[in-house]
Amino acid sequence: IKNYDLKVYKADEPNWSVTQDHRGVMYFGNSDVILEYDGRNWQKIQMPGQKFIYSLITGSDGKIYAGGVDDFGVLNTNSAGGKEYNSLKSLVDDSIQVNRVWKIYADDSAVYFCTNTHIFQYTIANKKITKVIRLKSGNFWSFLIDGVLYTGYYSKGLLVYRDGKFE
Repeated sequence: IKNYDLKVYKADEPNWSVTQDHRGVMYFGNSDVILEYDGRNWQKIQMPGQKFIYSLITGSDGKIYAGGVDDFGVLNTNSAGGKEYNSLKSLVDDSIQVNRVWKIYADDSAVYFCTNTHIFQYTIANKKITKVIRLKSGNFWSFLIDGVLYTGYYSKGLLVYRDGKFE
């Protein structure tokens, strides 16, 4: 184990999330930026308007997906060969408020952006939000285990998502 001081990676101290891409490059969701570390160099990837990058995941397409305060998106490669954040929030209907994206999960075909009020299913093949699952008040965490969505409620305990609803 090797620990890196914030003086080395030159960003805020708190790191909220971590993922590794298919090449072995590490990404850290910091309080200020997304940090990319290839084993030698630290790069900063801006996520505009964010103070906290709470969640990161590597999708089956090899892309890094990020969630923060009231926004979520994907890292794409720009013309200079670096990574650049692109928000996916515009794919959500304006009538639905996106809150803090605490967790992100991925399976073979989709990425699930989880807030305390909604789960947004982004289908990788067509690059669209294909399902919005509204969560009831009292939800506290969601999980994806073996392709099945679960969530916990203070009043009802652990629930599983089946046939379009949590039971």
